Amino acid sequence: MDYQRQDYVKLLKDFDYVIDTRGASEFRKELSILKSGGKLLSLIAGPNARFAARQGGFSTIQKIIFSAIGMPFDIAAYLQHKTYDFLYVQPNGIQLKNITQWIDETGVKPIIDSTFPFSQVNEAIAKIAQGTAKGKIILTTKEVETTNI
Repeated sequence: MDYQRQDYVKLLKDFDYVIDTRGASEFRKELSILKSGGKLLSLIAGPNARFAARQGGFSTIQKIIFSAIGMPFDIAAYLQHKTYDFLYVQPNGIQLKNITQWIDETGVKPIIDSTFPFSQVNEAIAKIAQGTAKGKIILTTKEVETTNI
């Protein structure tokens, strides 16, 4: 799919899961490609009541605000028999572990176009730049053994 020339809404349908990294501007489109019972997980659109309950540690006023922010997303998803969730992404190992657990529990399987060794990073970047990848481009690394001096 050429994301610059094709509208994914016209080409994709009946997905179980969508992970949103675009925000509220794409919410309705992302929701439309889910099948009934599908789940939309946003990393950017807005927190909701489930997020506040799951995270814990928020004051009552914060929970009310999160519920209000997320209500339009929750209602739109509910009316289509779908689910909206929000996940605040932080650059830390604990959250990465939680995301991994969520992926394991929900059975989300990423689509991988190709894998390159780190030594071919330029080729991987060139493939991304072409816009022809039909999934994620993976760079593999090999742990380097160190010796004590």
